[in-house]
Amino acid sequence: MPAPHPLQRLRDIDAWQRLDAEPEAILVIGTAGCGACRLAARVLPEVAAQAGLPLFWAEAEDAPGLVAALDVFHLPAVFWMHEGEPVSLEAPLQQAAMQAALTAARGTLRPTPPPVPGMTMANTARDRSG
Repeated sequence: MPAPHPLQRLRDIDAWQRLDAEPEAILVIGTAGCGACRLAARVLPEVAAQAGLPLFWAEAEDAPGLVAALDVFHLPAVFWMHEGEPVSLEAPLQQAAMQAALTAARGTLRPTPPPVPGMTMANTARDRSG
């Protein structure tokens, strides 16, 4: 099992530059006084490690521009960042649920492979029925 990823702290001054430098990452926006945010800080390092992704944390008070740009209305806010674009990960703060949400989000933006020459949906359906 991979070692949990440490939380990398973000501030408004460098948040987008650091996020854009990563093809994929997990971003958490929270506060130190928020109990659910503390839970996210315990659960998400393992999720990030399993996915091989860097994990960023932004204190809402230190990153008001990031909060506004991402339309954050509740904390913690958890995003999968893909090539600089945020995808909200809405799931209970449990490892399995967050991993499932991340897997689903990654699946929505991954390009489908090109078709195999000579293979059509009709051929595939016929091959399964026979």
